[in-house]
Amino acid sequence: MKLNSENAEKSVSIIYKRHKCLRMIQNLRIILFCTVLWLPSIAKGANILILHPIYSGSHDLVLRTIGEALISRGHNITQIRFPQRNSRKTTAADLNTRVNVITLPIIDEDNTCSRYINDDGEFDIHSLGSVIWNKLDAPFKLPTDIYCSTHIHCKMILQDKRLYKALQASKFDLAIVDLIANECGLALARALGLPVVSFWGFGYQGGEVMYTSTWNPASIVPAFMTGMDRNMNFLQRSVNLLFYFTHAVLEYWQASISDIYIKESYPELGSSAQLIHGIDLALVNLNFFVDYPRLSAPNTKYVGPMHLKEAQLLPPKFQNFVDGAEHGVILFSLGFTGFLPHDIPRQTMDGFLEAFSRIKQRVIMKFDPKVLSYIPKNVMVVDWFPQIDLLGHNNTLLFISHCGMNGVSEAIYHRVPILGMPIFADQADNAIKLKDRGIGLVLDRHNIEADDVIYKIDQLINNPKYKTQVDRFADMWRDERFTPIEEATYWIELLHKYGNLDHLRINDGNLNLIQYLCLDVVIFWSALCLFLIYVTFTTCRRYWLRSLAELPLDPDFVNNNKKKQ
Repeated sequence: MKLNSENAEKSVSIIYKRHKCLRMIQNLRIILFCTVLWLPSIAKGANILILHPIYSGSHDLVLRTIGEALISRGHNITQIRFPQRNSRKTTAADLNTRVNVITLPIIDEDNTCSRYINDDGEFDIHSLGSVIWNKLDAPFKLPTDIYCSTHIHCKMILQDKRLYKALQASKFDLAIVDLIANECGLALARALGLPVVSFWGFGYQGGEVMYTSTWNPASIVPAFMTGMDRNMNFLQRSVNLLFYFTHAVLEYWQASISDIYIKESYPELGSSAQLIHGIDLALVNLNFFVDYPRLSAPNTKYVGPMHLKEAQLLPPKFQNFVDGAEHGVILFSLGFTGFLPHDIPRQTMDGFLEAFSRIKQRVIMKFDPKVLSYIPKNVMVVDWFPQIDLLGHNNTLLFISHCGMNGVSEAIYHRVPILGMPIFADQADNAIKLKDRGIGLVLDRHNIEADDVIYKIDQLINNPKYKTQVDRFADMWRDERFTPIEEATYWIELLHKYGNLDHLRINDGNLNLIQYLCLDVVIFWSALCLFLIYVTFTTCRRYWLRSLAELPLDPDFVNNNKKKQ
């Protein structure tokens, strides 16, 4: 017992020292934050704050791209983010950016979120790799303990008054809020009195979008993570409606947690739902080439993907490999988010490798060669490649992808058909849209057979309809009046100049669903009409019966009845 007690005390001491160290780092960064930001706050142009949730994934890069564009136009940009295990770059120098990057270590003082936050104060979901691969393709399969990160995030940014004072002293003019799972970041921006631009990197439905003015009827818009296209039969629409209800419950759960801390720190701001509905401008990092149209408010702007750019010259290693591909090149990438190569079943990768060994094209795989059983002669395996530059090369014929939105958009923009193998989150939605648009085909990750992979590769490369369609979309994309980043910059600067864009907002925030659909009006007037019809009928009936009763009886009729009796 004594030994156990000593071990426990040592463990508690280690945990305490770790949190104390992380707290000291955070304090130093806040002090540096105050010092660095005071100077730019007096410079010409807007002073803009970017706020991320505790896990931001690729949004971190996209919003820094916006920041770089705004800096080029004379604005000052500060990005507050949190460290991720899969990207340990924490400073502007590390990230090669002119944006003022403040990376705050995540402090889990009660150690209640150790499944997602490691000892270095980083958000780390790699322990869930096998779960992500096998299960996370539906909203009701999400692990419920993930909401511990919402508690920690809200505590960090709403209860830390030093952070608030540092931000207040920096005199920001506007905030860009990465909205997903970031109600507390939105509350912080409003507490600072800033106009808010929200950023959304998926199809504009589900999650926090449910509290905006955008309406996604289950009859015409497939719900997030359904993997269905928009041509739904009765059964599919029934399933779609079930998914909508599931998302509503999950968002209510997320918002309710955030509301605890918002009410405690800034009760005057109202609820998460009110804050989300009151956002001044929503930027959706998509284009309708890769998403379905929906009923959106005028202050919602599709401006993406904002990270798109033209291809540059390849590094020599890739240039030589691609230039020497007589029959073209296929790119293979499953992204960076959520899982590691060793989480993918061996039989899945063996299916791909067998298929690649039997085709005449060269293949560049972004993968870990150590977990592959063998590497065919026509395959190059690397841990990173310049994706946009490779997609833009004339010899690139096909992109095999997990169907993350950024990669899908890059491929379409650079005229490359896609063979999708969706894994989790919005990837199944993206994949089915590619198939529906005629620019891609889809593989089942749980059933990868070499013959099926070869057949679909052959279809996408040799059937001209796919290349024709992707070329058509790429040409239409380039014919748009503004680039995505120019469009985003225009709207951000417009909001900064005028302070609000209320003329673009729908005035529906005070209406419940019954009022929004005018069901109360329909019910009232229908009931009133039925009542009037009933009263009219009853009155006429009584009058008619009374008239009959007052009529004199015919004597012959009475005598005849008596004779019959």
